Amino acid sequence: MRRSLVICIIASLLLFSSSLTALAAGAVIGGELTQSLGYDFDNEEISAAITDYSIYLERGFGMDGKVYLSLKGKYNALDETHEIDLDEAFASAYLKDIDITVGKQAISWGTADGINPTSNINPIGFSLTDSQIKGKPVLAAQATYYGDNFDVTGVVVPAFVPLQLSDLGSLADNEMIDVIKGLTIPLPANDLSSMEWAVKFGTYLSGYDLQASYFHGWEDIPALVAKLSIDPTTMQPKAELEGKYRRVDVVGLAVAGVLGDFGVWAEGAYVVPEKLDLEPSSPLELSKMALSPNEPYIQAVIGADHTFDNGIYAQAQYIYWGNGSLTMPYKTDPTAETKPGHYLSNHLSYSFDMKNSLELISLVNLRDKTAALVPTYTHSLTQATSLKIGVAAFVGTNGEFSGLPTQVTLQLRTVF
Repeated sequence: MRRSLVICIIASLLLFSSSLTALAAGAVIGGELTQSLGYDFDNEEISAAITDYSIYLERGFGMDGKVYLSLKGKYNALDETHEIDLDEAFASAYLKDIDITVGKQAISWGTADGINPTSNINPIGFSLTDSQIKGKPVLAAQATYYGDNFDVTGVVVPAFVPLQLSDLGSLADNEMIDVIKGLTIPLPANDLSSMEWAVKFGTYLSGYDLQASYFHGWEDIPALVAKLSIDPTTMQPKAELEGKYRRVDVVGLAVAGVLGDFGVWAEGAYVVPEKLDLEPSSPLELSKMALSPNEPYIQAVIGADHTFDNGIYAQAQYIYWGNGSLTMPYKTDPTAETKPGHYLSNHLSYSFDMKNSLELISLVNLRDKTAALVPTYTHSLTQATSLKIGVAAFVGTNGEFSGLPTQVTLQLRTVF
């Protein structure tokens, strides 16, 4: 990345920060700047050179509410693309028994770590190397009523926001995804008939947090149908893909608490997608086959964690993914039966001192015996600046995580 661009980004952040300070006395202003470099060992080339930056302003009004605003930007030095976007912008009011938040916001539900079947309001991508998994903020109105031993939350999302296929992560960067990117798939109508909504009931029982939720909205990515038909100009068979965004209903349950010396949690969702029409619509259509799940399915996560006397933190989660794969949302063979995915995720971490720590994140596909391993070393240069070195390695053959290139990432992050 050119030095002048780095200087320009830093100067812009400092200028924007000082301007906000002048305009919003009493506000908390902060942000972060991250430079990441990736190297592909298999292909012997630099795979990533990305600068991420963000800045936020938060102004509280005592016990009455707050206003929050954040901007984020990214520069990719490999393809010389730059983007900047409004991240979150919302206002919250705290009344006697009700909290109300209106604006562009990220709403996270559930009890599991990272993968939450009951959290469906914000589009969420998948990444093994990103430790801060956060849904894409959407314009929404959220209200929570607090009773004596329960709370009820309602959310309304007036405009549907899809998940970009690029947000699926590098694991889904294959030929099929490239074909899908070339399809023209219309979004749902931007009116009240396409509005999404959700409700969650929470309570505390015998030392455990319990949540029950319901979501009515749209799938974040389009459903796909493989169509075989006769080309009327050549009278030869041709295969093509059709995509559409479809409605979905999700009923969820989640629980979290302590069992002995262990933290424990469980979360599950029953997902009911809108049925795809697989009947041929003309004599020239020979067949239609769904590449997306066309029947209700279950997603579930069960996990536990513990910090040992020697300071090692250990966490394990079993993941049941009824619609197939965590990394690929579509079947590559339309005639194949969709088999549930079974995974085991692990997280180990240890801090040698205040400045040095090690972390290991792994995800194992129990069905095909392949795995992704991400060890990371972090060194704190100052209280606000850290240097992180990580490796993404993949083991096993003929499976979900096989054949993927080994990646080494160097990341410098500063918080201000």
